[in-house]
Amino acid sequence: MANLVIFTPKKKKVSEKNLQDFITFAQKLPLLNEEIDYDSAYWPKVIHFVKFGTSSRNKQEENQLHLSIIPFAKAYVTYSQTHNRTKSINESRALRAIEAAMLKSHGSVDITQINSSVLDKSAQILREKLSKKASYHGGAHLQKLQEFLVQKKIIPQFTWKNPIKRGEDTVSKVGQEGKINREKKLPDENALLAVAEIFNKGIYNLSERDIFTTSTVSTLFGAPARGSEPFYLKVDCLHYDKDTKGNNRVGIIWYSGKGFGYEVEWIPDVMIPV
Repeated sequence: MANLVIFTPKKKKVSEKNLQDFITFAQKLPLLNEEIDYDSAYWPKVIHFVKFGTSSRNKQEENQLHLSIIPFAKAYVTYSQTHNRTKSINESRALRAIEAAMLKSHGSVDITQINSSVLDKSAQILREKLSKKASYHGGAHLQKLQEFLVQKKIIPQFTWKNPIKRGEDTVSKVGQEGKINREKKLPDENALLAVAEIFNKGIYNLSERDIFTTSTVSTLFGAPARGSEPFYLKVDCLHYDKDTKGNNRVGIIWYSGKGFGYEVEWIPDVMIPV
């Protein structure tokens, strides 16, 4: 029995190799900033690889994430933030929840063993540890992480959706209260008109950022879209066609941030010159 050999299925071997290949690949990426020591658990201005509830000043080793998840956690944060740098590092919430869930059920973290049960437990931990809003965003990144692991063939194919509702889902959306809540999210109308006026006059010495901002606001007056969608515009984003009466029409081809693909938003005639 001392020479017991355990059979490892081919799929598991492939998953483990893909995981190691990903970690090796991410380690070769440039550091997210010059202050980072990759071997440290504390990455200034990015993330601290520590458990839930640990102060940034607490550097005790037992409060750091378990060694079994650290290599993947560092690789994933580096890769994710290299592709899409964000102010709020929701990767940390997802990783901490995964660590807590798998330590409780497995004693260590094996990324290749993440499944629906692990993710459900992770989501429950997020609910217990964080506010409604923070737990929702943590759950959203759990879903993003699961999709990433499936895509990179680190875990088997399956579907999992974030079960945590947005904190604002509990806020009234109807009646006078709903109207007040909606208006809280909107910018001041006079400010929007002022931005459009600046664009229209064209007499100000604007920075490139101001040109982008005023142009975007004016474009959205003509063809409304979500705030992220101007970033997906193609160079040839204008679409020309005729309506049922034979009149020339112009539209903007928006790419939907909700995943519906490209679609045309028609521009009112008065806004076409803009």
